[in-house]
Amino acid sequence: MSITEAEAIEVARAYVSAKGPLLWDEATLAVHSDEVEGRSAWIVQVADTDPSEGEPWMRTVWAPMRYFVDRVTGELFGYVTERSRTLFTESRASGP
Repeated sequence: MSITEAEAIEVARAYVSAKGPLLWDEATLAVHSDEVEGRSAWIVQVADTDPSEGEPWMRTVWAPMRYFVDRVTGELFGYVTERSRTLFTESRASGP
């Protein structure tokens, strides 16, 4: 059994919202599948929104984050920060 692209997006969205306010720019959302650390994964890529007021040219444009969601289990097992640092979740580190 494998999760769908839409389910992977919801897993990533839930992970982000659990960490704080959801600053999720739907216009930048992109999803593709690939192999990451030997696991078949959905890679959900999205940029944060800038909640600041003012003209669009005054806002910070963040590099997109990438979230790795296992296509079989639906577990979010890692992500790449806006500074290109790859981090794996604790359950991944203690996993198989």
